[in-house]
Amino acid sequence: MRRIIIVLMMLAVCTGFFTEASAGKKSSSDEFTREHINRSEISPVPKSEKVVTGNVEWKILKVEEVGPVLEQEYTGAILETKGKFVNIRLEAVNHSGDLKYIYDLRLVDDRGRTYPICAAAYAYFGMEEACSLAELLPDVRRTLTMFHDVPLNANDLWLEVTDLEVPPQEKKYIDLGI
Repeated sequence: MRRIIIVLMMLAVCTGFFTEASAGKKSSSDEFTREHINRSEISPVPKSEKVVTGNVEWKILKVEEVGPVLEQEYTGAILETKGKFVNIRLEAVNHSGDLKYIYDLRLVDDRGRTYPICAAAYAYFGMEEACSLAELLPDVRRTLTMFHDVPLNANDLWLEVTDLEVPPQEKKYIDLGI
């Protein structure tokens, strides 16, 4: 049953990605936030520390505010936003004995607004490090890259990481320092 849920979630995300890409849709940060998190009840971990949720280990390698434009290196195609893109590179290790899928990493801003991974941005960098729908094999360290599209007024960003269970049983927050 769990695998069926994961496959359905993967299908939904892929369908959205290809629909956006084929329609030439411009990303717009004000339409992304779906849920509010009460940050007053959370103590985030600094980005320099390793975080463990369930059997999954997370380590931030790089965080960068890219700005309002992503340009594809080879074709020159441009993805624009009214806000700003945030690029995060991280390492993840799955210490369970089972295959896990990354599907639920999102940012939380100072107002508690949440932002999912920007699927349209995957067309602008190498898919070998794409973070959405990435498989995490047991005990294999994997480097991943993701972009988030957030409004210009999104500050004090935290990355929400989970145990990758469906639904997540444990969540932690990493203060990205931006």
